[in-house]
Amino acid sequence: MRTVRCRLRAVGHLFEAEDESQEWPDLHAAIRAARKTYQADGTMPDWNVLAELISEVARNIARPTPQDTVTAAQHQGADPQPQAAAGA
Repeated sequence: MRTVRCRLRAVGHLFEAEDESQEWPDLHAAIRAARKTYQADGTMPDWNVLAELISEVARNIARPTPQDTVTAAQHQGADPQPQAAAGA
C-alpha cells in the first residue's frame, strides 16, 4: 500500500511540475512525457535529462534579453512623464 501512495504522490508532483512549466515548451513536453510514462508503466523519469532542461531554462532566465537591457545613455535626459505645458 505504501508503494501505491508514493507512486501517486510522485505522479502528482510530476503533474504539478508539468502544469508550472507551460511557459517553456521543451521542458513542459519532457515533464509530460516523463509523467505519462511513469504513470502508465512505472518507468522512472530520466532525472539527468530533466535536470539539464531545467538548467537550460534557468540560464535563459538569468541572461537578460536585449529588450530587458536598458543602458544609462537611453535614460539620460529622458523624462518618463512629460510635464503639462505651463499655464495649460
